[in-house]
Amino acid sequence: AYDGSGTAGGTIDLASVADADGIPEVRAFVPSDAGMAAVLARTGSGATTKSGVAFVDFAALSITGSGDLAGSNAGSAAGGVPGALMIDMQASGSAGGALELFDTTSKTSAGNAVDFSGVTRVATVSGGAGDGTMYVAVDDGDAITVHRYISDGTDLGTITTNTEANALAVVQPYLWSGEGTGTSANVIGYDLASGAESATVAIGSSIYALGACAPPPMPPSDTGDTAA
Repeated sequence: AYDGSGTAGGTIDLASVADADGIPEVRAFVPSDAGMAAVLARTGSGATTKSGVAFVDFAALSITGSGDLAGSNAGSAAGGVPGALMIDMQASGSAGGALELFDTTSKTSAGNAVDFSGVTRVATVSGGAGDGTMYVAVDDGDAITVHRYISDGTDLGTITTNTEANALAVVQPYLWSGEGTGTSANVIGYDLASGAESATVAIGSSIYALGACAPPPMPPSDTGDTAA
């Protein structure tokens, strides 16, 4: 844990949720209604081939709970939806990959919300508006299409993009997409209402991930003016 100035604090030992090699492989940290969740590539509980989730308390420096996922190859992208986590499960063996739900109350898998068969997921992110939706870019070999899902797997709509890697972020009113490689890479903003390409930010180097953030609200007495 690090404070706001970057000073290192205490640590949380994840050895109890490591797999057979003793190394706890964390794919992602995801805020949830049950606290901060660490998505694990493999776990030591149950079948060692399963992925898992451990909830950590940074104040108490402890694990507060954990459980196995049904899938065996958790990706590095996940998001919180009401009462659950939605986790990108990469294709593994005969499993074609999916968005798997993990119940944050029972600490158990709630099954797949969306199954992906014959496609490659390019990116998975939670909705930037905090509305419990997930945006997923899928590549079917002909086009890359971003789908917006709610937690029961209902598809609310699509936007056609050229997303590369794990590179989606939602900042209203746009869905931002990392596109291109090397010096030709850009972040493209697509209008969430119309799906039209509406803004471009030149980056100039390959983009591997995007994140959405917002500044904290200003005190009522702060007018936003610049002062010495």
